[in-house]
Amino acid sequence: MPNGFSKTFDCLARTTNSHALDVLIVALDVPNEEVRNQAVKAILKRRHPRGHVELLRRFHKLPDAIRNMLEPYAGTMGKALRQCANSGEQQLESNALQFIREFEIYDQVPILLEFLAESSQQEHHRYCLETVEELANTLYEHVNQTTKDSKYLRDARLIQLRIVSALEKICGQPHIPGYERLLESLFILGDLEVGEIRKMLRQDGHPRRKHAEDLLRNSDHPGIMQLVVDFMALSHPSYLSFRCLAERDDPQFICHLLRTWPRSLTISQRKNFKQIESVCWLETQPLELDLIPTALHAKLLQFVNATSIKREFKLRVAEWVVSHGCEEARRAATDMLDELDGGRMHTLIEEGLDSDDEEVQAWATSQLRAKRVPEAFTKLIERLDSPMAQVQQAAREELEDFNLRRILTLYDLLDTQTCRLAGILIQKIDPDALQKLSQEMTGPMRSKRMRATQAAIAMGLQETLSDTFIQLLEDDDVLVRRTATEVVGQIPGAESLTALQGMLDDSNPRIREIAQQGIERLQSAPAPDALAGE
Repeated sequence: MPNGFSKTFDCLARTTNSHALDVLIVALDVPNEEVRNQAVKAILKRRHPRGHVELLRRFHKLPDAIRNMLEPYAGTMGKALRQCANSGEQQLESNALQFIREFEIYDQVPILLEFLAESSQQEHHRYCLETVEELANTLYEHVNQTTKDSKYLRDARLIQLRIVSALEKICGQPHIPGYERLLESLFILGDLEVGEIRKMLRQDGHPRRKHAEDLLRNSDHPGIMQLVVDFMALSHPSYLSFRCLAERDDPQFICHLLRTWPRSLTISQRKNFKQIESVCWLETQPLELDLIPTALHAKLLQFVNATSIKREFKLRVAEWVVSHGCEEARRAATDMLDELDGGRMHTLIEEGLDSDDEEVQAWATSQLRAKRVPEAFTKLIERLDSPMAQVQQAAREELEDFNLRRILTLYDLLDTQTCRLAGILIQKIDPDALQKLSQEMTGPMRSKRMRATQAAIAMGLQETLSDTFIQLLEDDDVLVRRTATEVVGQIPGAESLTALQGMLDDSNPRIREIAQQGIERLQSAPAPDALAGE
């Protein structure tokens, strides 16, 4: 737009001449987009209610670009919004209420509640009611940050208190059309400190009692479900909270209860949850817990343990978690089962060992020794060859104390067959066992080198560790070199022959003799290819 136009609109925005606003209002309907935009900016700068009313009158037709211009000024348009929202003109009322919703003008909620108490026009009443409901929900999201894209709202808690006060006032009045929906908004934003909520939930003869009870028993809004949970922190909770916890079986409520389960219960919470002797969704046959996310399984067990439901139901839940839960929850379920019924624990482990579920079979494997299952060691050895990686790992972890260090200590006390079996096992238990043994054989301490070398021979690992034995031919210790020369002389292959030929110049005559014998033995032995041909 030419600079002269900009100056003109700037002048119209700042002048005290009352006719300037008339000119700007006319400009709102000019077919030129830039003229309309400049007119909107000027009206917003003037901050006059009549100009705001005209913007609201056209709100349903305004493009997004102009709506974005209105947002920063939304808080200055309160007087116009109040006038338009109760003007008697259906389109203007609809526009004003849509504006309040779109820009979340929470200051207007008490005013809308006044309209609801006075309005006799059905359509207007419905629009106002829907606006209050929507704002109550968005305010709840701001206060509790329930979604990642919840915008920051300054003084959200203070706004909440003001709106709760207004809702409490209107819900206490008789014969308000749509009060059930207003009551829901009060329960969403309020808490147990709100007087009207306390009255409804504690006074049997309260006129709103039935509707309040229906909300607690049926609503899936997190704000209302939280009221049920909050009751359990009181010294004397309403019996309605106990009924809800015992009878509600909808997944939304169950997951909310578990999601908000505290790290540790207060004295009042422990006392109150202990009074619960029946929970309907834990007593179904079969258990239907698949809708509970895996991350909540541990909290499920905590909830079950906190109640006084029958032992058989606690056992069923623990068994279900063992079969379906995450690792953390399985550990907790295992402890719970062990405490409640050790014999049943053995049966579950045996069943788990045959499960097609890799995680369940791994869990069962991890319990074999801890729960003293018969033939645990044999079962663990079998599972070292499992095709399931997690089961293999669980078996290794259970047998990790049967390691190279133990073999090096005990090998000379074992018979030949047991030593050979030990050599096979440690490789399955610890994939790095051979590397560790090689390091022991070439370590700095002569006594450890010698013991590791003799252990390798006892376990029948000469060919597997042939490179290490060849390396030991250069050892400074005569006894180590001699032992290595004897071993290399029994390992077929060109590398062994070459290594032994180098030992013919050793300073020790006995080693030279053993090397010569080894060379003759290897040269006279059939070639591997010839043996394969036979």
